[in-house]
Amino acid sequence: MKIGIIALCAAAAAAAWADAPAASATESPAATNVVRRRGSMVRATGGWITRTTEGSHILLADARADASDIETVRREMEDMCRIPVRVGKAKTGGASPYRDAVSLVSKDAGLVLFAYDGAADAPALTVYPENRVALVNVTPLMAGADRAKGLGRVERELWRALVYVGGGLLSTMPSVMRPVFSPKDLDGIECRMANPMETGMINTCAGAMGLARIQRTTYRNACRQGWAPAPTNEYQRVIWNDIRQIPTNPLKIEFDPAKGK
Repeated sequence: MKIGIIALCAAAAAAAWADAPAASATESPAATNVVRRRGSMVRATGGWITRTTEGSHILLADARADASDIETVRREMEDMCRIPVRVGKAKTGGASPYRDAVSLVSKDAGLVLFAYDGAADAPALTVYPENRVALVNVTPLMAGADRAKGLGRVERELWRALVYVGGGLLSTMPSVMRPVFSPKDLDGIECRMANPMETGMINTCAGAMGLARIQRTTYRNACRQGWAPAPTNEYQRVIWNDIRQIPTNPLKIEFDPAKGK
């Protein structure tokens, strides 16, 4: 285990905070309180330090011919997930990016996000959670976009890849969405289906995917909405006749020539 260099920065920051001048009269009370809290925290705790525990890192394997700097993505992933992330130049023969990516998984690189130049009609994102690998095909992401927009798509897709393969979609509630790295891991999952939160999100996304949805409501509401089938029992028949009957005193709206309606 290694003590992070940030410890030195923390010491310097501690001195700066502790010796910070008093807030000026023009500063808001909220800003003054922040300065005071920082100083108190540093004096009481010594400030923040970090260390990296033993274990592997996430590898951003870049096999693109026109590779761009993805240091921003690496830094953000590391800061947000608090897991070491490294960038490595990779090669692919083109025949099987999956095999190229899997070959990079090792005791040092425990999860691989593999960016490559694939076919334009191939999927932009392919995930293999059990193998700890995700493939990001850059070609369809860059299509129809200028370089800046295309690279923005690549960054977002790399993040999506990490969420899928890194366990970001796993549920803390009883569900089949638990860590699975081999078929035997499935045996230990008590649930055999998704939970209501997950199925609700699937139903929400169905519209964007053009999937039909099964709507459930009362027979009365269906009659009011105009899609109820003919009644099959006396209770439905009463509701059917009640809603579909012609009003005895219908509202009369006369045409107003001045308004044209």
